[in-house]
Amino acid sequence: MKKRVVKKTKKVIKKIVKKVSKTTKKKVIKTPGGDIPNIEFKKETPIHNANYWLNRPNNDKHLDWNLANNWIEDYWQSQNHPHRQLILETLRGLTPFDSLAELGCNCGPNLALINKTFPGKRLLGIDIEPRVIERAKDELREIAFWVGNITKLPWDTQSVDIVLADATFMYLDSSELKLALGEIERITKKAVIIVDRFDESSEGIRSGDVRARNYEKLLKDRGFRVEVKKLTNKEWPDGVGWKKLGYIFVATK
Repeated sequence: MKKRVVKKTKKVIKKIVKKVSKTTKKKVIKTPGGDIPNIEFKKETPIHNANYWLNRPNNDKHLDWNLANNWIEDYWQSQNHPHRQLILETLRGLTPFDSLAELGCNCGPNLALINKTFPGKRLLGIDIEPRVIERAKDELREIAFWVGNITKLPWDTQSVDIVLADATFMYLDSSELKLALGEIERITKKAVIIVDRFDESSEGIRSGDVRARNYEKLLKDRGFRVEVKKLTNKEWPDGVGWKKLGYIFVATK
């Protein structure tokens, strides 16, 4: 009789564990064999890449900045985010420069600020998402924009003083990043600014829905001198991933 009860209890527990794995509520589950803590088993979402942006609906409920009712407008209105001031401050330290290209520029919040702060510069932007480039062209007619992949840039060798990549490389896998860094090395005359998530691994680890990597090593391996600065809570006050792993990398030739 005892053996039957134990066997039956095990079957019940197995069923409950399956249910537990589908829920994210922190409760104690009552079972015939005793209480089982409901450990959260959350299904891991696919890591974000180019398809995430290309397939992102305009009315996506997830907003990156929580400033508007659609994600493209949300990006445009994010010009006052503190980390963008850090980018401007970094650019001041790299003057003089005549040209700058932003990779993964979205609808142009960084380029809008750079254009105001450093008038008369030749500014270029590229993004894989046609909708954000359309918005950028409407807002910033004096800046040249391209729809394209940053693994194959449309600009000539040694044609740009500074390249900026703000929260862009986190969406690339290792092979894509290798191509993108090769392109940056090809077109850049003076400096590279990367704002991204850092990890000791050059190959990268998963950080939320994106990747974190050792951009300092990756750039040094290509012959750049690199300065690294951890983003402060003031410079990126929102987002756990950015608070823990957010850095700015400034590479010069």
